Amino acid sequence: MISGSRLVAWMLRLAMLGLAVMSMSAGAYAEDTSAGQPEPVFRFSGRYADLVPVQQRLLDDWLARFSQLTGTSLPPPEEIYERVSISNRATFEAITHALINSTLTDESGASLGNALDLVLHMETVRGQMPGIGGDLQFRMYARLRPDALDILHRCREFKRGPDNVSYHKGYPQNFRQQGGVPSIQISVTADGHRADVDVDYRSAKFPAALFNGHLSSANSDVRAGDNAVRHNTRWSGLTDWWRNLFGLPFLGAPDEDTGETLIPKEPRAGRKKIPVAVKDFLSAWLVEQRPELSMAYYSNSAFPCYPPDEPGQPVDFGMVPFRILKAMAEAVRVIGKVPSLSGVVHAVRLDNPRLQLVKHDDRALFSLYRVPTALGEVIRCEDGLRMPPDHAIPTGNDQYGRFYASAFYLSTPTRQGAALYMLWEREDKNWKIVAFKAEPDEAPHMEVPDLRPAAAPVAVPEPVAGDPGMITAATDFFAAWFLDRDFDRGLRHIAPRTFPCLNYFLPAGTPPLDSSEAFAGFIRASMARVCETTGPVTRLEDALHAATLANPGVQLVRHDHMRAFTIFCIPDHYGDAFDCSQPFERDLRLETPPDGPTYGNCFGTAFSLKVAGAQPAVTYLVWRREDGAWKIIWYYLELP
Repeated sequence: MISGSRLVAWMLRLAMLGLAVMSMSAGAYAEDTSAGQPEPVFRFSGRYADLVPVQQRLLDDWLARFSQLTGTSLPPPEEIYERVSISNRATFEAITHALINSTLTDESGASLGNALDLVLHMETVRGQMPGIGGDLQFRMYARLRPDALDILHRCREFKRGPDNVSYHKGYPQNFRQQGGVPSIQISVTADGHRADVDVDYRSAKFPAALFNGHLSSANSDVRAGDNAVRHNTRWSGLTDWWRNLFGLPFLGAPDEDTGETLIPKEPRAGRKKIPVAVKDFLSAWLVEQRPELSMAYYSNSAFPCYPPDEPGQPVDFGMVPFRILKAMAEAVRVIGKVPSLSGVVHAVRLDNPRLQLVKHDDRALFSLYRVPTALGEVIRCEDGLRMPPDHAIPTGNDQYGRFYASAFYLSTPTRQGAALYMLWEREDKNWKIVAFKAEPDEAPHMEVPDLRPAAAPVAVPEPVAGDPGMITAATDFFAAWFLDRDFDRGLRHIAPRTFPCLNYFLPAGTPPLDSSEAFAGFIRASMARVCETTGPVTRLEDALHAATLANPGVQLVRHDHMRAFTIFCIPDHYGDAFDCSQPFERDLRLETPPDGPTYGNCFGTAFSLKVAGAQPAVTYLVWRREDGAWKIIWYYLELP
């Protein structure tokens, strides 16, 4: 049985090792009075004592919340700080330094503070996490001030761009710092309460971004290449102290975490078959009484499932992993030592006919079902959608293999229990829990559990019919490019006013294209290069992957190639915002007309290339009528 002292020891080790306290940095702040005026000078050194006061406050606040949750007295922050990995410190350091040095002003020039003033609490920082997507590494997650969203809209230094829909999931509102790279990207949740913040040191280039959106996750790693030099070009004062630790430059992705880790970086059976992974999760937790091993099966994307303590109150997502671990440890304490899972867990049946029952050796302990991809995508936590009625989920031609659902009842002969539902998906070749929910005895039986947080918005409706002419034009564009390799025919679908958008994504050293002939030649060559990567294909679905949209303001359009590319209706009042003469300098937050949005005059397509082992950008093309024909009039890349 787990004792209270052992649980406290776990919590102390978590704080000491920085497994979730990935928020500590290294920096110094001094006053240089040599010129008669005190000016802030950052001298990053790797010590807590040298942190800027606002950095210390963010760290101290995190530790205070941790201590209150766990009921533990922590060692001094200086001691905890020394155990944090280099990549986490460098990430926090670079992001906070950029935020502090980014002043915000309104249209009149009046000060709105600096960008770090928008942060109320720090939740966590993710540094180097080998094997996962670039949009999940080298970033800080934070809870924002109540007025932060309003300030971002009012300030001149950040502009609202097209919503994130494929990357930065759960943070759809995209604010990009103006002035070119390096730049800060602040991605905000739909309710405006939380943010995912990173620094992009390099811009995406066409067509290379179609193969790998950020070239690598090192795009946001200040230690990689000359990123520190780029950083100081815009925000001076950051020193690359991490190089001096070894006297060598950062050359790759070393395993630089210090000390032993309590929660494994990978679940020990995560790469085995899904029934084995589920049983190992349960065995480590309940039989071995080592819930810290089971915690390795939780994906970070599952934590938004955690319910608030009080309805309507915000969840402190920085503390959610500790809350889960504490709850698991308490369950073990109540259940006591058991020789096996039998008698502790019992399978729960799910009745939805679209779920496919998986036969496995432990069917009495837990049930396991294949979940259609369309259903899995709307009940996983990070997407911020409530599971709609079954008829609103795309039906027919269900695809299986990406998601699985497990269901079991946890109890003892003397204790009332609860049903636990979990949605599983592979992340970096490991099976991970991406959504979960516990229901007490008195709760009604579920056909498919709604694993979303209670406050999640409603999912997008079923696809609409769209405009037949636009669907024909879009289909012919992709067929000309990927099937027939008739690049001249593909070019005829692109309006000349799109060309200036392309200059924004030209490779480094390429002079701006200033004529229709130059643009056409570059596009032809780029289309050919893309086809060399995809190789000959006989179906669009073999070369392209449709983007998943989660923006309630757009309408998904039904067509024959929905697995290859997405077509969506854009509200008409957005149409004039898509202007390549100022492609990414216009705020895309537009007021909805009093009578509500209308559709039919502006459409979009979204796709990414099917490229093995890479994280390609999602390409968005906006279509409008030009001289009676549907044409591409705007171009954009969404990056990891």
